[in-house]
Amino acid sequence: MAEKLAKAIHCNTSEIHPVVNSIPILFLLSLLRCSIPVRLSDNALLENYDEIILIGPIWGGQLIAPLRTAIRKCKKSGKKFHFALTCESSESDKDGPYGYNHVFGILDSVASDAVLEKAAFSTTLVKNYSPEGRTIQSEKIRITEENYSEALKEKLMDFAGRIAKSD
Repeated sequence: MAEKLAKAIHCNTSEIHPVVNSIPILFLLSLLRCSIPVRLSDNALLENYDEIILIGPIWGGQLIAPLRTAIRKCKKSGKKFHFALTCESSESDKDGPYGYNHVFGILDSVASDAVLEKAAFSTTLVKNYSPEGRTIQSEKIRITEENYSEALKEKLMDFAGRIAKSD
């Protein structure tokens, strides 16, 4: 989604690399609402841009620790930012304990004054999505060129338009 958004609004991308590379440990740190050290593939990111766009996944209804750190870095540097997440919760589940509105609530408590626009991109919108046969152990759905749907494209273009208007 980050690459598609960058292409739509003609901006650069930079990856967030947590110093911890273990999903179970990152999930635990996320549950504990910890920030962890991260590296950016573009270390001058916060210095060179007026606004930042952060995009990342929800894990178990939690704001993941690397995103929490990036949010705090933006806030500390005085940068305004746009925030988007990918999730498995559908629109009908958005207010549940694992829904994206829970994470938006956490975001607001951490950095509400720095957030310009928010969006959620549900993997339930991918082409040929079917929850049947999925288990907790199954691999997470990835948004790819093959399953990128018109519904996701519309949501992305709406988010891109709101970002452009906030400039």
